[in-house]
Amino acid sequence: MISKAHGFARLVTDRCVLRKFSADDMEALLGAVNSPDIMLWLGRAKEADVCEIRELINAGPTDSLVSFAVADKSTDELLGHVWLSKKDGELWTLCYWIHPAHAGLGFATEAVSVVCKFTFESLGVSQIRALIHPANPKSRRVVEKCGFLKNRRDTEMGFWVLANPMPESV
Repeated sequence: MISKAHGFARLVTDRCVLRKFSADDMEALLGAVNSPDIMLWLGRAKEADVCEIRELINAGPTDSLVSFAVADKSTDELLGHVWLSKKDGELWTLCYWIHPAHAGLGFATEAVSVVCKFTFESLGVSQIRALIHPANPKSRRVVEKCGFLKNRRDTEMGFWVLANPMPESV
């Protein structure tokens, strides 16, 4: 289900709410993005500071960025982050992380799937790509479950592409 409040989409799944970040997310967000696992897969060399997290919390959707906090539907606990970004002339690129304490429970697949459906239905996008580090098989499995296919023209970087319409099984 998709609802819009103040120009920001709120997506709801069986177990998650994908919403705008709030000031209440500050501590959990700071801890998560500075965890070694998330820093590794995001390619971060240094920890995020409070100013950087505050910018993320205050950011709204733009023509080149759509960002969602992934929260537990029953408790509103922050579980992760899913976002799409776009540079001129490129496909929308999907990025995501789930806090290590909640990894492996299907939250990433659930969140990525609903964000992709939203992107196709509401933004009129025909394809989405995901850049997956070759040494991250769990993330590769998430995009495979959501219907992404390996882009055979790019075997080194790990680009995966999902075309609209999404597979029925997702």
